[in-house]
Amino acid sequence: MSQYTINDRISTKDGYLATIKFVGHIAPWGDQILAYGLEWDDATRGKNNGSVNGISYFKPTISNLASFVKSTNKSITWSRQSFVEVVQSQYLNTEYHDQEIKFGLKILKETGLEELNRRYKNLESIKSLSLDHCLIWKAWSNKEDELIEGGVTDKVFTGLKSLQRLDLSSNLFSDFEQVTRIIARLPALEELILNGNRFTLLLLQLSCPKIMLSDTLVRLKLASTLLPVDKVNQLATKFQELKELILSANDYDNECIAKLSFVQNPQLQHLDLSYNKLQRIPRLGILKEVNLSHNEICILQEQTLDISNRVEALDLRYNCISSWKEIDTLASVAKNLKRLRINHNPLFDDITIDDMTVQLIARFQCGPSNLNELNGSKLSLSEIENSELYFISKVQSGEYQMPNEDRWTQLLRKYNKHAIREEQPTFKPWLKLSLLVFDSGNHTEPKHYRFLKSATVLSFKGSISKLLLNNMSILKFKVFYYTNEDSEFAVKHEIDNYMATLNDFAFSEGQKVYISVR
Repeated sequence: MSQYTINDRISTKDGYLATIKFVGHIAPWGDQILAYGLEWDDATRGKNNGSVNGISYFKPTISNLASFVKSTNKSITWSRQSFVEVVQSQYLNTEYHDQEIKFGLKILKETGLEELNRRYKNLESIKSLSLDHCLIWKAWSNKEDELIEGGVTDKVFTGLKSLQRLDLSSNLFSDFEQVTRIIARLPALEELILNGNRFTLLLLQLSCPKIMLSDTLVRLKLASTLLPVDKVNQLATKFQELKELILSANDYDNECIAKLSFVQNPQLQHLDLSYNKLQRIPRLGILKEVNLSHNEICILQEQTLDISNRVEALDLRYNCISSWKEIDTLASVAKNLKRLRINHNPLFDDITIDDMTVQLIARFQCGPSNLNELNGSKLSLSEIENSELYFISKVQSGEYQMPNEDRWTQLLRKYNKHAIREEQPTFKPWLKLSLLVFDSGNHTEPKHYRFLKSATVLSFKGSISKLLLNNMSILKFKVFYYTNEDSEFAVKHEIDNYMATLNDFAFSEGQKVYISVR
């Protein structure tokens, strides 16, 4: 196992991946046992920060992702393969016995060599190849001379000359040059999937603007690779026909995404930034399709919202949008949207799907040449008309609020309605609360959110879990508040009746609510 060095990748026998960050000896195991310090891809596998008994051996990229294993650990798969070896073993197994084939009265003998050549020939029919989780760490082994015409390497890549899609997800690559060696020999490749690989070594050629890695690749998937944004910028420019780029689950925040420069590339149309840590919609350049689902986006301010008129498809599912004001702001800025996915936000937790759909249709300009697909469903003209008319009646009766005057005027003109609204009721259906989380005896800075007064305590705790506690079970934390909080008569009240609604507690506007993890 001594062939492993720092930044090499390894896998457990049950498929968990890690990067070697330390090779040597640690005090608890002595000088006779070789230790590997690992940075795990899966956070649940981490045990420490690269320290043992107060001695720091290395620091992981993200805290608590580290642990140590012995070089004799039997749960680790201490083997690696090349791309050529995997293709050869899966598609070109040379274990073949001579056999007789009968054609009428003639008997022909087929040799193993003939069969092997036939299998090489069959590679040419393969358009898509999935080699994920195959322990691949390099293009070909050092024993194979790629320059030998007719050798194994040459025959494999000649056979794959028609390959269009290659999935190399969750392998053991750490040096990107090995990937470039593969794609350089695949002249028809259009889609490359590298999700789950961690590249610590990148090509020096990335800094040279004249060197292209492929002129056929249109889709590149780099989810869960944790590539720094500056390297992504360089890499994206090496594929001159690139139209779709997947960067999900890379721990990017808005500061990182602000450094993306390739979004101005006129060829690039689709960008996936889902499962990151964005708190606001980033500048989207001239992209057509953007996936921002499963982030932390909560506030959409018109002065900071930069959505190009070119954006036609936007996915904002599973974020933290909690008010219709944010929806109206988005509707006023995203003028060219054709497809929108925005369900599974806190704003919609306590209303029906029909109510959500009606309000979204009316607040956005919908139609065949405008927004025509909502949350995955196509919108018919009758559905749009019925929703808009119903919405107008609800606004005029005071049940819905519509601060977007431009859109409201459009609706009234469209149906020849008068701008008559009943006097707005003084009762507000929502309540603004200040949430504070106790941590090590101290509470965090308050976070301000609006909640419907009709929301149950069960729903309220579910929203808290999603907004502040990374989807922690609602049974693992308590919620409470104080009456007469700032006086000597303060009384603590736990909010534990799941069937009660927030309106039952007579909270004041801006009421402080405390969360304590059990």
